[in-house]
Formats: sequence, C-alpha cells, structure tokens
Amino acid sequence: MGTCATEYNLKQVEKLHSQTWQEIVPMVPLKAGYKETRHHYFPTLKSDKVWTHVRLNLYPDGGIARLRLFGEAILDHTLLNSSQVGENTNTEDNDGFMEMYDKEEPQNESSGFVDLAIAVNLTRPTTLIQPPMRAPGFRKRRFSPQKPCGMILDLVSMVNGGVCEDYSNAHYGHPRNIIRPNEGVGMSDGWETARRLDRPPIIQVSPEGFLQLPGFEWAVFRLGAPGVIHRIEVDTKHFKGNYPDTVRLEGKLGLQAKWINLLSKTKLSMDKLHVYKELDNKGPFSHVRVIIAPDGGIGRLRIWGSVFTNQLV
Repeated sequence: MGTCATEYNLKQVEKLHSQTWQEIVPMVPLKAGYKETRHHYFPTLKSDKVWTHVRLNLYPDGGIARLRLFGEAILDHTLLNSSQVGENTNTEDNDGFMEMYDKEEPQNESSGFVDLAIAVNLTRPTTLIQPPMRAPGFRKRRFSPQKPCGMILDLVSMVNGGVCEDYSNAHYGHPRNIIRPNEGVGMSDGWETARRLDRPPIIQVSPEGFLQLPGFEWAVFRLGAPGVIHRIEVDTKHFKGNYPDTVRLEGKLGLQAKWINLLSKTKLSMDKLHVYKELDNKGPFSHVRVIIAPDGGIGRLRIWGSVFTNQLV
C-alpha cells in the first residue's frame, strides 16, 4: 500500500476483497518515458473469463501516462434480461424516440446518437439520461421519459460488443475501424479496399443510376447482442473520390441461418452521412453483412436497434 494511505483508505481497500483478484499480467519492469522506450506491450493470461474491473499496481511509486486494455467488449446479459427491460419487440415507442433525430439532421456530421457502452442504462428505460459525451454535431437534448430510450443502442459498436468476424478485402483499412465509437478522423480510420482491376474501359450506368461494374467487397459483423434494427447509418466522411457506388446489407439470426435482405442496394454519395429508416427486414438479427460495390471505403457504420432479449444466450 502506498506510503500516503490514510486509515480511511486502508478500510476502503479492505472492501475490495483483494484476495479474490486474479493476476493477468505478472510484475514486469518498465523503461523510461522516452520515445524509443515508453511503449510497453504485455500478453495477458489466456482465458475466456469476462472481466469487469482491472487493478493496476505500480512499484514502488512513480507515474504512468496511459493504460490500454485490448479485448472484446461483452454486454452484460443479466442486465439485459432484467424485468425492467421486458421481452416485447413492439417498436412503436422506439419509433417515437428515433423521430427526435429526424429534424435538421446535419449531412456530414454524427446524427447525435451516443454509444451506450454501459449496459446498465438498458435497465432504466424511463429515466432521463443526459449522455456524458456528445459526438460533433450533437444538439443538446433530453430524452423523453415516456420513450424507452434505454433500449436503443448501436448494436454493432465495438464498445457494445460488436466484432468484425470476416471480410473480403482490407487493403487500406480494416473493416473493424467502422464500428469504432468515435467519429472518423480520416480515410485511414475507416474501411477501404483495394481498387478492382477488372473495370471495363467504358462504364455504363443502369436506369436506376448504379454503375454497371463487376464484383463487390463485403464484411461480416457479429452484433453485441441479437436485436431488432430500427435505423442504419453509413458514413462516407473523408471519402470523396474513393467511396463505393452502392451499399446493401444482409442479416441473419444464428450462425447456421441463411442471409436475408436487410437494406436493398442503394446509392452512396461522397463525404456524407447516409441514414436509412425504411428497411426490408428489421430482424431480429445476430449478424450483419455489409456489401459495397464495386470497391472503395466507408468511415463508420451504425446499426441502431433494441436488444431482442428472447435470443440472449
């Protein structure tokens, strides 16, 4: 214990039940904070156990600038199964909540939703929630207590347990980038594929306005929890000459299920936030496949929906 600990501090430490903490990284030496020596990477204990708290011990004293824990976020299903959440997938009230963001929506900024990284919010659907952080472009609002706002979250966000499981091409940027919680800061911060080399010398345009080009690229995402989807956002911010011509999404519930259409093929524009509320099928889904054609890059993907508690495992 540090030399400045008071009697009160010692009593508080006793409440932590330190004997139950499991060591995931043993004591290791650190180097000075120069550019060449300041970064330290340590493998952790190989385990499938889910951790909710981590304690950092330093000896004998001194300072640490940053701590990063690389892993996979897992939603607390015990909270999602709370009786306060319920198992009704009727989205009438949720649609009212979504309409709060339909007016005066900026085209090139975040729509204003905030990723709910703390699943406990899902157990308080009637509580006024003032988000602790707001993305650029977020207009200050309070959520209506009559709407089950706690049940709406970005199901694919990595902070809510979303994971990129497979993809066809990640030449310039990995598709896992597009489920980050922050707004994209550049093209390298998104998913961008290599240019296809089988383009014809003369490109034709279909009556619907789609470029008639061969091939496509895809990425598969496992949602943090199975859910009913109400709204999809595809952001091509920063992609001005290399955005895909079209995008479409498919979904399925379970690994063995067949892919079904979620969002039909639709045209994309450069450097713009695209919002889709009219969906072919709202699910519930556990996995989503994003298909872009013929190639290119997108900055962020948001899949706003409510957790389908009947499908929690």
